[in-house]
Amino acid sequence: MTVGAFTSLGKPPVAITKTDAAGRFSFLTLGPGKFHLKATKELVGAKVSADDVVTVRKGKNRIVCLVAEAEQEAPPR
Repeated sequence: MTVGAFTSLGKPPVAITKTDAAGRFSFLTLGPGKFHLKATKELVGAKVSADDVVTVRKGKNRIVCLVAEAEQEAPPR
């Protein structure tokens, strides 16, 4: 999945990364602040997405678990 870190929704992400095969990811360049994390992946017939808000503090590592939801796309008419 592609994961973006946003300082405000509706604005471009300040950082983007991809998950590994186990779903793990990290942002090495984020400084302290509050970030909206959004993850997405397009599959055949479905769109998978996840989002959460995290606060990064100076000198602290954060472990975040994003729970993804799948939404089935409507079949073409």
